[in-house]
Amino acid sequence: MQNRQFIATEPIGQSGERGEQQVWDSVQLSFARRRCLGYWRYPIFSPMGKTRKEPDILILDRELGIIVIEVKSLDIDQIVGINGHCWIVQNFYTETLNPYEQAERQLFAVLQYCDREPTLHQKVPGRAMVALPYISQAQWRERGFDKLPSNPPILFQDDLPCLLDRIKQFPCVVSARSPIEQQWILLQSAIAGTALYYPNTSDRWRLYSPQSRADVLVKVRQHLNQLDIQQERISKAIPPQA
Repeated sequence: MQNRQFIATEPIGQSGERGEQQVWDSVQLSFARRRCLGYWRYPIFSPMGKTRKEPDILILDRELGIIVIEVKSLDIDQIVGINGHCWIVQNFYTETLNPYEQAERQLFAVLQYCDREPTLHQKVPGRAMVALPYISQAQWRERGFDKLPSNPPILFQDDLPCLLDRIKQFPCVVSARSPIEQQWILLQSAIAGTALYYPNTSDRWRLYSPQSRADVLVKVRQHLNQLDIQQERISKAIPPQA
Protein backbone atom coordinates (compact mmCIF):
# COMPACT_ATOMS: atom_id res chain seq x y z
CA MET A 1 0.00 0.00 0.00
CA GLN A 2 1.29 3.45 -0.89
CA ASN A 3 2.13 5.71 2.06
CA ARG A 4 0.13 8.92 1.60
CA GLN A 5 2.60 10.70 3.88
CA PHE A 6 5.06 10.66 0.96
CA ILE A 7 3.78 11.81 -2.41
CA ALA A 8 5.42 11.28 -5.80
CA THR A 9 3.95 13.76 -8.27
CA GLU A 10 5.49 11.94 -11.22
CA PRO A 11 6.81 8.41 -11.81
CA ILE A 12 10.32 7.59 -10.60
CA GLY A 13 12.38 5.01 -12.37
CA GLN A 14 14.00 6.49 -15.46
CA SER A 15 17.65 5.54 -15.94
CA GLY A 16 18.87 8.95 -14.79
CA GLU A 17 16.83 8.82 -11.61
CA ARG A 18 18.29 5.80 -9.81
CA GLY A 19 20.22 8.08 -7.48
CA GLU A 20 17.13 10.18 -6.83
CA GLN A 21 15.23 7.00 -5.98
CA GLN A 22 17.88 6.05 -3.42
CA VAL A 23 17.58 9.41 -1.68
CA TRP A 24 13.77 9.34 -1.84
CA ASP A 25 13.74 5.85 -0.30
CA SER A 26 16.05 7.05 2.50
CA VAL A 27 13.77 10.03 3.17
CA GLN A 28 10.76 7.75 3.51
CA LEU A 29 12.58 5.40 5.89
CA SER A 30 14.11 8.17 8.00
CA PHE A 31 10.94 10.27 8.32
CA ALA A 32 8.40 7.43 8.48
CA ARG A 33 7.67 7.88 12.21
CA ARG A 34 7.68 11.66 12.17
CA ARG A 35 4.89 14.16 11.70
CA CYS A 36 5.81 15.22 8.22
CA LEU A 37 4.77 15.39 4.60
CA GLY A 38 7.18 14.61 1.78
CA TYR A 39 6.94 15.40 -1.93
CA TRP A 40 8.94 14.07 -4.84
CA ARG A 41 9.07 16.80 -7.52
CA TYR A 42 6.70 19.36 -6.01
CA PRO A 43 5.84 21.92 -8.75
CA ILE A 44 6.11 25.62 -7.85
CA PHE A 45 5.03 28.28 -10.33
CA SER A 46 5.76 31.99 -10.25
CA PRO A 47 2.75 34.30 -9.69
CA MET A 48 2.56 34.94 -13.43
CA GLY A 49 3.07 31.28 -14.27
CA LYS A 50 6.16 32.06 -16.34
CA THR A 51 8.73 30.08 -14.41
CA ARG A 52 8.59 26.72 -12.70
CA LYS A 53 10.77 25.61 -9.80
CA GLU A 54 10.57 21.94 -8.97
CA PRO A 55 12.46 20.72 -5.88
CA ASP A 56 13.59 17.14 -6.27
CA ILE A 57 12.49 16.48 -2.69
CA LEU A 58 10.42 18.78 -0.48
CA ILE A 59 9.79 17.84 3.16
CA LEU A 60 7.50 19.57 5.65
CA ASP A 61 8.41 18.47 9.17
CA ARG A 62 6.61 19.42 12.39
CA GLU A 63 9.93 20.09 14.18
CA LEU A 64 12.34 21.02 11.39
CA GLY A 65 10.06 23.10 9.17
CA ILE A 66 10.76 23.05 5.41
CA ILE A 67 13.58 21.02 3.87
CA VAL A 68 14.59 21.13 0.20
CA ILE A 69 16.96 18.50 -1.20
CA GLU A 70 18.48 18.90 -4.65
CA VAL A 71 19.75 15.51 -5.87
CA LYS A 72 22.65 15.19 -8.31
CA SER A 73 23.46 11.65 -9.44
CA LEU A 74 27.11 12.34 -10.20
CA ASP A 75 30.15 10.11 -9.83
CA ILE A 76 33.18 11.80 -8.30
CA ASP A 77 35.06 11.60 -11.63
CA GLN A 78 32.33 13.62 -13.33
CA ILE A 79 33.16 16.68 -11.22
CA VAL A 80 36.04 18.47 -12.95
CA GLY A 81 36.23 21.36 -10.50
CA ILE A 82 34.27 23.70 -8.25
CA ASN A 83 34.45 27.49 -8.47
CA GLY A 84 32.32 29.12 -5.79
CA HIS A 85 28.81 27.73 -6.18
CA CYS A 86 29.51 26.68 -9.79
CA TRP A 87 30.38 23.04 -10.38
CA ILE A 88 32.15 22.17 -13.63
CA VAL A 89 31.17 18.67 -14.72
CA GLN A 90 31.73 16.27 -17.59
CA ASN A 91 29.76 13.42 -19.18
CA PHE A 92 26.57 14.97 -17.86
CA TYR A 93 23.59 16.69 -19.48
CA THR A 94 25.24 20.09 -18.88
CA GLU A 95 28.76 21.41 -18.35
CA THR A 96 28.04 23.52 -15.27
CA LEU A 97 25.80 23.13 -12.23
CA ASN A 98 24.78 25.34 -9.33
CA PRO A 99 23.06 22.73 -7.15
CA TYR A 100 23.09 24.55 -3.81
CA GLU A 101 21.93 27.85 -5.29
CA GLN A 102 19.20 25.88 -7.02
CA ALA A 103 18.10 24.33 -3.72
CA GLU A 104 18.14 27.73 -2.00
CA ARG A 105 16.03 29.34 -4.73
CA GLN A 106 13.50 26.55 -4.43
CA LEU A 107 13.42 26.89 -0.65
CA PHE A 108 12.81 30.63 -0.84
CA ALA A 109 10.08 30.06 -3.43
CA VAL A 110 8.27 27.71 -1.02
CA LEU A 111 8.78 30.09 1.92
CA GLN A 112 7.54 33.03 -0.14
CA TYR A 113 4.43 31.06 -0.95
CA CYS A 114 3.87 30.29 2.75
CA ASP A 115 4.55 33.91 3.75
CA ARG A 116 1.27 34.90 2.14
CA GLU A 117 -0.34 33.55 5.30
CA PRO A 118 0.34 36.13 8.06
CA THR A 119 0.47 33.41 10.72
CA LEU A 120 3.36 31.76 8.86
CA HIS A 121 5.16 34.91 7.71
CA GLN A 122 8.88 34.54 8.57
CA LYS A 123 7.96 31.95 11.20
CA VAL A 124 8.91 28.73 9.43
CA PRO A 125 12.50 27.40 9.58
CA GLY A 126 14.03 26.20 6.33
CA ARG A 127 17.03 24.16 5.22
CA ALA A 128 18.49 23.61 1.76
CA MET A 129 21.02 20.95 0.81
CA VAL A 130 22.49 18.87 -2.00
CA ALA A 131 22.40 15.07 -2.08
CA LEU A 132 25.15 13.11 -3.87
CA PRO A 133 24.04 9.46 -3.62
CA TYR A 134 26.98 8.14 -5.70
CA ILE A 135 29.77 9.99 -3.85
CA SER A 136 31.16 9.16 -0.40
CA GLN A 137 32.58 11.63 2.11
CA ALA A 138 36.02 10.04 1.65
CA GLN A 139 35.95 10.61 -2.12
CA TRP A 140 34.91 14.23 -1.58
CA ARG A 141 37.79 14.81 0.85
CA GLU A 142 40.30 13.08 -1.44
CA ARG A 143 39.53 15.68 -4.10
CA GLY A 144 39.96 18.47 -1.54
CA PHE A 145 36.44 19.80 -2.08
CA ASP A 146 35.78 19.87 1.68
CA LYS A 147 38.44 22.60 2.05
CA LEU A 148 36.83 25.02 -0.40
CA PRO A 149 35.36 28.26 1.03
CA SER A 150 31.99 27.42 -0.51
CA ASN A 151 31.32 23.99 0.96
CA PRO A 152 27.52 23.65 1.08
CA PRO A 153 25.49 21.18 3.16
CA ILE A 154 25.79 17.85 1.35
CA LEU A 155 24.22 14.46 1.96
CA PHE A 156 26.75 11.88 0.78
CA GLN A 157 26.26 8.23 -0.04
CA ASP A 158 27.28 7.17 3.47
CA ASP A 159 24.87 9.70 5.03
CA LEU A 160 21.77 8.02 3.60
CA PRO A 161 21.37 5.37 6.34
CA CYS A 162 21.41 8.14 9.00
CA LEU A 163 19.84 10.83 6.83
CA LEU A 164 17.65 12.44 9.51
CA ASP A 165 20.51 12.89 11.99
CA ARG A 166 22.64 14.41 9.26
CA ILE A 167 19.93 16.84 8.18
CA LYS A 168 19.53 18.03 11.77
CA GLN A 169 23.23 18.97 11.81
CA PHE A 170 22.88 21.34 8.88
CA PRO A 171 22.26 25.02 9.70
CA CYS A 172 19.01 26.70 8.77
CA VAL A 173 19.01 29.06 5.81
CA VAL A 174 16.03 30.71 7.48
CA SER A 175 15.93 30.45 11.27
CA ALA A 176 12.71 30.29 13.25
CA ARG A 177 11.20 28.30 16.06
CA SER A 178 9.53 25.00 15.29
CA PRO A 179 5.94 25.65 14.17
CA ILE A 180 3.31 25.49 16.88
CA GLU A 181 0.41 23.11 16.29
CA GLN A 182 -1.85 25.64 14.60
CA GLN A 183 1.00 26.84 12.38
CA TRP A 184 1.81 23.24 11.48
CA ILE A 185 -1.76 22.63 10.34
CA LEU A 186 -1.73 25.87 8.37
CA LEU A 187 1.66 25.04 6.80
CA GLN A 188 0.29 21.76 5.45
CA SER A 189 -2.74 23.62 4.19
CA ALA A 190 -0.63 26.28 2.45
CA ILE A 191 1.38 23.67 0.57
CA ALA A 192 -1.75 21.69 -0.22
CA GLY A 193 -3.52 24.81 -1.46
CA THR A 194 -6.43 24.32 0.96
CA ALA A 195 -7.68 27.10 3.25
CA LEU A 196 -8.12 25.95 6.84
CA TYR A 197 -8.65 29.36 8.40
CA TYR A 198 -11.08 31.91 7.12
CA PRO A 199 -11.14 35.74 7.18
CA ASN A 200 -12.86 37.39 10.11
CA THR A 201 -14.95 40.55 9.81
CA SER A 202 -11.85 42.70 9.36
CA ASP A 203 -10.78 40.56 6.36
CA ARG A 204 -7.51 39.70 8.11
CA TRP A 205 -6.45 36.10 8.44
CA ARG A 206 -5.85 35.02 12.01
CA LEU A 207 -5.73 32.08 14.39
CA TYR A 208 -8.29 32.21 17.18
CA SER A 209 -7.46 31.91 20.86
CA PRO A 210 -8.42 28.52 22.34
CA GLN A 211 -10.66 30.41 24.79
CA SER A 212 -12.55 32.34 22.12
CA ARG A 213 -16.14 31.61 21.14
CA ALA A 214 -14.99 31.15 17.55
CA ASP A 215 -12.76 28.25 18.56
CA VAL A 216 -15.58 25.74 18.17
CA LEU A 217 -16.16 26.79 14.57
CA VAL A 218 -12.44 26.77 13.84
CA LYS A 219 -12.13 23.21 15.15
CA VAL A 220 -15.04 22.10 13.00
CA ARG A 221 -13.40 23.70 9.97
CA GLN A 222 -10.12 21.99 10.83
CA HIS A 223 -11.76 18.57 10.91
CA LEU A 224 -13.62 19.19 7.67
CA ASN A 225 -10.58 20.53 5.87
CA GLN A 226 -8.36 17.68 7.02
CA LEU A 227 -10.42 15.70 4.53
CA ASP A 228 -9.42 18.25 1.87
CA ILE A 229 -5.74 17.74 2.71
CA GLN A 230 -6.14 13.97 2.44
CA GLN A 231 -7.84 14.40 -0.93
CA GLU A 232 -5.01 16.68 -2.09
CA ARG A 233 -2.42 14.07 -1.14
CA ILE A 234 -4.31 11.42 -3.05
CA SER A 235 -4.73 13.64 -6.11
CA LYS A 236 -1.00 14.48 -6.31
CA ALA A 237 0.17 10.92 -5.81
CA ILE A 238 0.99 8.75 -8.80
CA PRO A 239 -1.04 5.52 -8.75
CA PRO A 240 1.10 2.46 -7.95
CA GLN A 241 2.36 0.73 -11.06
CA ALA A 242 0.67 -2.55 -11.86
